Amino acid sequence: MEVTRTQYPIGQGCFHAGLIRWTDKSSSKADDFHYIYDCGSRDGAGALQDAIAACRRQTSRIDALFVSHLDADHVNGIDRLLGSVSVDTVYIPYVNSVVPTLEILKADAAGAVSASLIEVHMDPRSWFGRRGVARIVRVQSSLAAGPDEEPAPELELLPVVDFDAKTGTNVLGRRKTQPQVETMNSGDIVIINPGHSLHWVLVPHVDPAPKERLRAFHRGVRSVLGLAPRQRLTADRLAGAIRDNVEQKRLRKCYEQIVSHGSNREHNHVSMSLYSGPRYFGENLLWRGHVTMVRSDLCPAWGLHTLPLDYLGRRPPAVGWIGAGDAKLNVAKVRAAWQRSFRPFQKQISTLLLPHHGSHRSFHPDILNWPNLNLCVAAAGDPSPYGHPTRSVIQEVVNRRHFMHQVSQRIQSELREEFKLQC
Repeated sequence: MEVTRTQYPIGQGCFHAGLIRWTDKSSSKADDFHYIYDCGSRDGAGALQDAIAACRRQTSRIDALFVSHLDADHVNGIDRLLGSVSVDTVYIPYVNSVVPTLEILKADAAGAVSASLIEVHMDPRSWFGRRGVARIVRVQSSLAAGPDEEPAPELELLPVVDFDAKTGTNVLGRRKTQPQVETMNSGDIVIINPGHSLHWVLVPHVDPAPKERLRAFHRGVRSVLGLAPRQRLTADRLAGAIRDNVEQKRLRKCYEQIVSHGSNREHNHVSMSLYSGPRYFGENLLWRGHVTMVRSDLCPAWGLHTLPLDYLGRRPPAVGWIGAGDAKLNVAKVRAAWQRSFRPFQKQISTLLLPHHGSHRSFHPDILNWPNLNLCVAAAGDPSPYGHPTRSVIQEVVNRRHFMHQVSQRIQSELREEFKLQC
């Protein structure tokens, strides 16, 4: 088995690609599996375009795309990605019907709302279907739904300018499809190579959905939009209200009332983390490989690094990875649910992509307590307009004797992990 992971240098955002290649000893047939975790950047459009092109040179097929959440800095490259490669399955968070509305108003407050963003929040099946995706898996939030949960409404779609009704294709020349839609629970295991002696697994986890004041928020939005008791909230009605100055201000007031400390302070309500690694920790397994960190702006004295896999002397070395998205891991119940999902793999975890680009607002020292953790990564612009990664987070990581690396928009900051199972 050979594994390659790349954290692309795209600035404030995230674009992570993984390749697992294995050989079935019984047939000597080699198989591979390509996955991507997020594809977006807030301030590095050129860098993101270059990264997608580099990914395309590696493969024309992605088996699984994991979308942590639908903020622009995590997803605004997905349209370009889907135009460059074919994607079989997309994994997205599955939350109650109020949360997408909340997220859309958050994007509007940040000046990042668009018709396409509204549709992908409220009807991801159609949005991804027009882009050739065959299957959508909606990952349930990690705690059971509470009284604020309600069935997702059936939505009328926005007019889509890139779809040609006469030919039945979109601008990419792909047929319009209706993807198969499934659901799974947080912490469920996806085995990508069931015929191999060592199972490599992907395990998504979605934060508990917020419940505080959501019912009042939903009533306020329906009142602003003038919806009758049984009238559905549609994507086009919401888009029209956001374009109207009076209705937009009233919707913004609904948002500010539910979001503690206002839209500039509190955000990232639901996010999906991902574990990628072996299912079991094998004391008799021998992994060889290296981690390449071309340059670390955080610790310049480290200089050029191509480190052996056991660079902290831990044997046998762990090779698992966790991407934490924008999970609010400073919140005790969110952190406890996150740790519960990934605890079965605690010995395998060697690399952690820190939550929310290394912000202290999503960090707690307890998330560093995996016994074989070696490397912590922050995907943030240089300089970051938000001060990411936060100095206190860097200091905590270094104090734990872990390596700390920032992947920015600078091409020399790219992180590549490569390793091979030899026995």
